[in-house]
This record gives sequence, structure tokens and C-alpha cells, in this order.
Amino acid sequence: HTYLYSHCNSSYVSWKYRRDNLALEMLTYNADIICLQEVDCTEYKTFFKGIMEQGGYSGFYKQRTGIEEDGLAIFVKNKEYRVLHHQTIEYKMPELSATLNRDNVALITVLEHKKSNVRVCVATTHLLFNPNQGIVKVAQYQTLALTIREILRNNKDYDANIPIIITGDFNTCADSILYNYIVSGHEKIKTLINETKTLSGQQGNNFRKLSRSEYNKEYKSACQESFEDSMNGIKEILDLHDSRDQEQINQAEGELYSPFKLKSVYHTHESSSYERERKYVTSYINYNKSLVDYIYYTDGLDIKSASHNDNTINHQELKLVPVKCLEPLNMSYPYNLPNRNFPSDHCSLVTIFDLYQLRVNNKSNTNKL
Repeated sequence: HTYLYSHCNSSYVSWKYRRDNLALEMLTYNADIICLQEVDCTEYKTFFKGIMEQGGYSGFYKQRTGIEEDGLAIFVKNKEYRVLHHQTIEYKMPELSATLNRDNVALITVLEHKKSNVRVCVATTHLLFNPNQGIVKVAQYQTLALTIREILRNNKDYDANIPIIITGDFNTCADSILYNYIVSGHEKIKTLINETKTLSGQQGNNFRKLSRSEYNKEYKSACQESFEDSMNGIKEILDLHDSRDQEQINQAEGELYSPFKLKSVYHTHESSSYERERKYVTSYINYNKSLVDYIYYTDGLDIKSASHNDNTINHQELKLVPVKCLEPLNMSYPYNLPNRNFPSDHCSLVTIFDLYQLRVNNKSNTNKL
């Protein structure tokens, strides 16, 4: 899509310049885990996979369906983590709903830290861009969340409370209904259907604040549903949306529940999502500035287990905390992307997490991620 870069210096739009500097940028960060979107399939096979393997990483890739030639990649540093599981998702599911006809995908990994044996689930995705199809984005995200829950819940070797990190381009603004659904874990069904053209907040100032109350009994019940029942719930919502029967839509009761609440790493550094939206930019193309890329995480899970030594209950805590992050571009940033210093049209999000493995008798182990 070269027309997107008509306002950029042609020297820095050159793919060779961008490709080489993208690889240099990734290797310079020296991150344990790297998640990428919009990676050309041929470039992954012939360039990125090899150069990252030379840098000590293992790579996993999922191409978009249909005729699309780009996809997602996750690179994991071999000396730090072993990969226990990796799985792909195709959001194109016409057998579930005719509305789910888009070629977007997701990539999921379950990793184990080699020194501490602490496990973490890391996933990446690129949701649909179309600002008018918010209901499709909800269905795509919900499919990803339910699949992660299914992987962790059904494998006897995993703890269902493994910390989760979900990264990617969500094509969603920070004060939108969809963003609030991701972080609160629930939203009224009629709202999701009636507001489908403004769910992602890409249409301008269509933002509103939503309640972020604690989960109630209905949520806990919803989380016990099977994967099939949960996906059928999505189908029912999409069928109601496609019916365009406004009377039935307005009479729809209940809420859609996500399997878990998430936080954005920038949530801990700003007082409000409105402040984040006004301050940060993750994409700057043709003078259009937007915050659409996120690193989400589960912020803490409590587990109890019986001690074999004294028959008492010791408290184990798994808590994932972002302790440091590289700030995205400021809204006042004057240049289009890509440019000399930024080889991508999206800027990198970089975070250091502390993973508190356990707490027993007031002692805790901490691992960097």
C-alpha cells in the first residue's frame, strides 16, 4: 500500500531499508519474547526467521487466510524459555456465521521459563480494521480469549491460572466500547449490536465510559461454559445482529462475558484511558495519528494449595506486573511513519514484566519477563 506513504521520504520507505532496520531494532531490544503483525510470508521465511534464529530465537508464524500474504509471528529467546504449546486461530468461520468472513488470525504460545519453571501464555493478533464492523472485532477477540481459556483449562499439565499476555493491533481506540469490554470483561448484548459502527472508536469522538464493576455470579457461571456453548453464544449474537430486527435487538437481555479481564500496560502509567488516547500514538500514517496497538495482561491471580509438611494452607500468588515500558510516540510527534528512525508504520511497544512466582511464609520469587 505505497499510497499510504506518499508523504514520507522515499529513501526511508524502501523495503530493504525498512527490513534491515526492523531486524536491527528487534535484536537491539534483546527481548525474551517478540510479537509481530503484518509480516509478509515470504519475508518471514527468507529473512526474518533466519536472522532471528541467528540471534538465538525460535519463531512461529501464522499467515492470514484467503489471498492475503501477511501474517503474525512470535519469536521466543531459546536460552530463556521453552515452548510447551503453540496454536493458531483462523477467525474466518462461515459455518458459525456468515458475518465471520474475514481473513484475520491469531497465534498463541504457552511458555515455560527454563530457570524458574514459571509458565506464561503469550498470544498475538491483528483484528479487523473496518471501523463499521465492531461486532466482528468483538467476535474475533472473544474467539481468541475462549481459545486461550480452553488451552489452559483442558491441558492437565497447565494451571488454568497461568498469567496471560495478549499483544497486537486491535484497531481499537482506548476510550471505545470494545476497549472497555476487553478490560472490564463484560458488555450488554444490545449495546454490542446497536453500536457496532462505533464499538472500536475509530469513527471519531464516539467514546463513553463504562462501568468496570467486579465480576458477578453471572460472569462466574459464564466462565464454566464449554467452548462449544460459548461459541454458540457468539453465534446467537451475530445471528441477532444480522437479522436487523430492531425490536428483537432492543429486547435482548443479558451481557456477553469475556473469560478474563485484562489491563493495558499503559493503564498503570496514566490516570485515565482518555489521557492515554490524547497522549500516545502507536500509528502515524498520512498524518492520521492513532492508538490502536496494545499489550494486555492479566494483572494477578491467587492460588491456594495444601502444604504436605504441616497440613496448613499456604498462599501462592502468580502476579504479572509491568515495571517499565518504552513509551509510544507522543501525540505531538511531527513526522509520518516510517521515517529514518522508525522503520515501521507502527511504533514498537516494549515492556518489562515482573512475574511474582509464589509467596509462601512471606517469601516470594521474582522473575523478569
